[in-house]
Amino acid sequence: MQQLASRPRPDQQANNGGAPRSQVILIVALLLFSVAGLASGFSVGALTRPQQTKQMSTQPTLPIQPQHKQPVTPQVTKTVDILAIGIGCPNITTSSYAETADNTTTYTIQAQVMDKSIENKTACGQGKPLQAPGVTCRIWLTKDQESLQNLRDSSTQRLMDVATLQAPFPHEKTNILLLDGTPQVQECNSKGETTWKYHLASNTDPGIYFIAVLTDWKGQGWNWKWVSINITKAH
Repeated sequence: MQQLASRPRPDQQANNGGAPRSQVILIVALLLFSVAGLASGFSVGALTRPQQTKQMSTQPTLPIQPQHKQPVTPQVTKTVDILAIGIGCPNITTSSYAETADNTTTYTIQAQVMDKSIENKTACGQGKPLQAPGVTCRIWLTKDQESLQNLRDSSTQRLMDVATLQAPFPHEKTNILLLDGTPQVQECNSKGETTWKYHLASNTDPGIYFIAVLTDWKGQGWNWKWVSINITKAH
């Protein structure tokens, strides 16, 4: 039997088992179109992406002021010219002017050193509380008021040496003031104050007595004062 071979038409090419040429062209065109679309999408995305801008602070930046330490002003202690001002009679306060000699009742007497800053013509003068170191205070008891009035004449040498103030003054009544833990001779505190606590010995004779207080600044200036008390026997 004779085989007949047919010749392809001029607008057709041999397939040789592959796709037609028109299909290949169509596929290539679609691929190119897809690639072009993808590229344009990236380009548009790059152009339309919002740019992140830093937020600038609207508050003005103030310069930092350097810290300067305030200079410390040293406290200067005011020096008191005691000799120029003068030492006045001490201010005396007693807990009672009527006291009982019973060995047990506690009495208190307080003294404040004074100056003569207001008036310096009289023996006691007038002034303000004197606050100065080195003032020695002494308390004693006597029945002889005249001995107190003449103390300057009888005891000037002793007043000039505070180390001798432990010894009794003229006409001093010893062993009557039973001091309760407070020395008879002591240095006044920084405010010029001194306090004594005492009992009265039960063998004390009743009558009017005088409690005297001396203030002596280093043996260079001094003054004293007294108050009267009525001592009675215990019933």
